[in-house]
Amino acid sequence: MSDLESLLSDLEAKLRRVTELAPQVSVPTNEGTRHRQHAGSSALTAEMKSLLAQMSTILQEAKREVFRSSPGSARLAHRPPSVGTSAIIPSSLPDSSLAIHKRTNDLAPADQSPAQCPDHQFQSAAPGEQAKGDPSSAERNTDTTTSTSLADPTSNFKGLSSPAPEGSEAASATASRTNSSFKASSPPARTKFSLTTDEMGPKLIPNIERMVADKDFNGHIRVEGMEPVDWDALANKLNQPEYRKQLAVEYSPDSTMKGCSRLRLASSARFRFPKLATTPTKPPIDEIWKFLDRLANDPPKGKVPYYVGPPLACDLISLLHPGDELSQFTTIPGGNSDYWHAGCLSSGTPWHKEDANWRSVNLVCSGLKLWVVIPAHYTARFEGFVKQNWRTNNCAQFVRHLSLFIGPTTLREAGIEFNFHCAGPGDMIVTNPGEYHMVANFTECFAMSIKFLLPGEKVIPEDLAVCEQCGLFPLDHKRFRAVSCPLADNETERLPVSSNPEYEKLQPKKRPVLRQAAGPLRPGKKQKSALMPSSADPKLIEVREQIKEVDPMCRIPSFSGQPPSYVVFKLATVIYSRLAISQFCSLVRSRRDLDTESFRMNFSQDVSARVGQRLGRIEVFQRKTDLGRLCARLETFYLAQDIDNSKNGRIRADPAVIERILKQTKCSKKTLERHRSQGNKWRRLCDGYEGLLCLIFLDGGNPFGISPDSYTSLGEGAVRMFQDLLNSPYIRTLCSAANAFQRSLDSRSYDVEFRWEAGNRSLEKLPENEMLTLLQPLPSAPENIFDADKYQDWLRPPSWPEEWSWPADPTAILGVDDKKCDFCDEEKCDCVRKSTEHKPRIKHYGKKGRGLQAVACKPGQMAYQKGDIVGFITGSIVPPDTYHDSWTLDFVRPDLADEPVSVRAFCTGEGER
Repeated sequence: MSDLESLLSDLEAKLRRVTELAPQVSVPTNEGTRHRQHAGSSALTAEMKSLLAQMSTILQEAKREVFRSSPGSARLAHRPPSVGTSAIIPSSLPDSSLAIHKRTNDLAPADQSPAQCPDHQFQSAAPGEQAKGDPSSAERNTDTTTSTSLADPTSNFKGLSSPAPEGSEAASATASRTNSSFKASSPPARTKFSLTTDEMGPKLIPNIERMVADKDFNGHIRVEGMEPVDWDALANKLNQPEYRKQLAVEYSPDSTMKGCSRLRLASSARFRFPKLATTPTKPPIDEIWKFLDRLANDPPKGKVPYYVGPPLACDLISLLHPGDELSQFTTIPGGNSDYWHAGCLSSGTPWHKEDANWRSVNLVCSGLKLWVVIPAHYTARFEGFVKQNWRTNNCAQFVRHLSLFIGPTTLREAGIEFNFHCAGPGDMIVTNPGEYHMVANFTECFAMSIKFLLPGEKVIPEDLAVCEQCGLFPLDHKRFRAVSCPLADNETERLPVSSNPEYEKLQPKKRPVLRQAAGPLRPGKKQKSALMPSSADPKLIEVREQIKEVDPMCRIPSFSGQPPSYVVFKLATVIYSRLAISQFCSLVRSRRDLDTESFRMNFSQDVSARVGQRLGRIEVFQRKTDLGRLCARLETFYLAQDIDNSKNGRIRADPAVIERILKQTKCSKKTLERHRSQGNKWRRLCDGYEGLLCLIFLDGGNPFGISPDSYTSLGEGAVRMFQDLLNSPYIRTLCSAANAFQRSLDSRSYDVEFRWEAGNRSLEKLPENEMLTLLQPLPSAPENIFDADKYQDWLRPPSWPEEWSWPADPTAILGVDDKKCDFCDEEKCDCVRKSTEHKPRIKHYGKKGRGLQAVACKPGQMAYQKGDIVGFITGSIVPPDTYHDSWTLDFVRPDLADEPVSVRAFCTGEGER
């Protein structure tokens, strides 16, 4: 026990040091000293944090020493794991008496650790009932040892971690503890449910297909050979997320049932990337159970940082792939493209299944992520349980829309079986079609996910019921069956938006929105009439009539409960007007003029240089055309955002950054603060409605007589009321189009073309559905679309090699030794992503129509040089002689004999740039 005595002595010394430091650290109070700190307190705080972290490590080592010295530990550590066993949990037993058994897929030698993480399956059963197919389970239950966990001083919850026995899977998965490691410890021997990184990417789906067919597969795959990642370096180079509603989640109590809370997206003004260091030991199952029950019964207060969205940096090479069925479609964020999941302790996702019966794969790179998965044969019971206790609609995603976080004890009491997964670095979890699951981060965690389909599986099932809250709703598909949205629950169905009780009285009861609804309204969808209550304030009725007199086709926003002020109502309603759409179209036409290339935004360089350029352009732009005034408005918006992002967790902006900006621009601090204040007002107004700045009138000369200053002068409560009136699929559709145009003003982004430009049609008088359809950008795809089933009679090209299969994508290079790239000799290259930073622009050349204008970085420079990749032309791959028009390009195969025209790319359908 000498090692244990040494550890405890070290712990005692550090505790004394913490006791000495504690009185020296000043604590902020509410009496005006919130931002004043005791001199040197930051250093003291840092030292205390370091000591606490060291104490936590010592405690873990002490616990291991105790465990190694305790009787019976060797027996537990070296007993061979059983295959496919499951513990039966009688509902009458207390949590402390749970029998725990590991479920593994392959036997490992007694002195070696299996590669798989512990996965546990539970079901409710009558007292005394044994595990089916395992008559010895009762005997093994008496052998199971559950270690008592010690509190981690750096944790928000007590008893979150407990040491795993030596030789166990949990201990194996966390043996390597480097700050920059993305790599779990390598197992001594591979199991049949493990993959190397070389077996992922395009090879991932065939390998998963092989595993899914195995009766022993339980959804867990071990990934070996993952490269180390310097998480601190990665955090410093991340791009800022586009939407604030992707940055946090928030729990709220559920009034319907004990053992359940609500977990919804929550907007956040600040992006916080988790601090990814060492991954702790995987906890025993009783700790997992208690942790999830605590989140369901007594969840944390306030917003929990959790970024769920597209990758924010290109440093991490994706090992995931959506499969051939999904990859041929236009990019669907979070569907057939990668999503990052970067969250803090207790962040997570409520109960749901994937859209359209898709499968999903989630690869943990750092931290611990807990999964609760309901087997397919318990789906009907789970859905019946939800419908019995909560108000639902007939949508296929009715469970997701409720944002339910139901704890394991509640599920057990309802007789619903479920599986646990505790996934650490290198663990990959696969879900089956229609499989309900819930996820919670047990530590700060980073993971990547993608949806996928196996060969032959339908992308969209027949008669799929969707409502306006569904993520797939913006897609137009003949197999969709539209249903109404779920009814609002007066107590729990909306997020708390303010702590001001006076403001709460004014709020309409909103339905929950589980994900960012950035997509356009589905064309052809018949819209419900938005009517004002008959008992509305006479002043509001007067405002409505005034607006209708100017624009008879203006859609009127609806509201319930207490009416908004007539000023806010008018400001919101005019954005629904056709005149706002007319202004947007006018801005697009101005962008097509040959002399407007000076109106472009800059998002490169460091913060101080970028802000300095914005200050100079604001004064120039706002004295010019409407497009110039929009650019000046956007420059103030991004100026405030740039300064806010430079805080790096501080309450205030770094004075050194501000001083550097003022020195470079020779601008007064008063001018900088004036523009920054204006930009923050626009940011507050547009929170959750990116693209809105293009729809707000640019001056007071509009027929409604509304000045832009009327919007920026709104108070906090009025802004929330204004945003509530905008909360409709109609406005989200307008904002989707406007945001696409707004992003194209970035000099590094490709231009976007809209459907209405092709016929140069005026949208002001068109029926609403037709107008919304034409308003959207033409779709684009990152690569060509090939549908082998569409042209089954496609003849093999004469010189197509016999050893190459047919039918196949005629553009594919199937020869093993053939050169894959015309720009380099590398087997795996990145040339396709190396397009020029300054993109060509769509311009109108009078009678010649629209064309592309070469654009240089600076005036007088050469735009493009030999070898530069300017852009990409993608289209639908069709047989030769299918079309004969100017939209069709012949694709010649110079690597085949006689250089045949083996295919044509038709560039006017879905998915073409």
